[in-house]
Amino acid sequence: MDRTTQISGSSVIISPTGNSDKTASRYANLRPFPAGSSGNPRGRPKRDQDIAALARRHTAEAIDALVEVMKDAASPPSARVSAAAVLLDRGYGRAPQSLDVQHRVTLAEEFESFVCNLQISRLGA
Repeated sequence: MDRTTQISGSSVIISPTGNSDKTASRYANLRPFPAGSSGNPRGRPKRDQDIAALARRHTAEAIDALVEVMKDAASPPSARVSAAAVLLDRGYGRAPQSLDVQHRVTLAEEFESFVCNLQISRLGA
């Protein structure tokens, strides 16, 4: 690969022969931010409160529309189920998506459970 080297000031720019000097020099100044500073010091912009307020004004109508879709027998079943799920989510909150289970079972406990189930199934037969 044929490269050209250009020294400007205190930085060395190495660019492939086919690239322009603008392309090579554009990436010469890229450095990580110093410790303790941010590239976005004001942070993420806040949500537009006007849009949220506007949407809240139509909450009752939106719920009425969802109820209509849910109760309409002519609506596709998937639309009816989606409307019912959205209504339940808004009314009772979403169901937990994951469970944190830390139940450990030893081999002896598992074997005892197996033997008990085996005895119960033999008594029932």
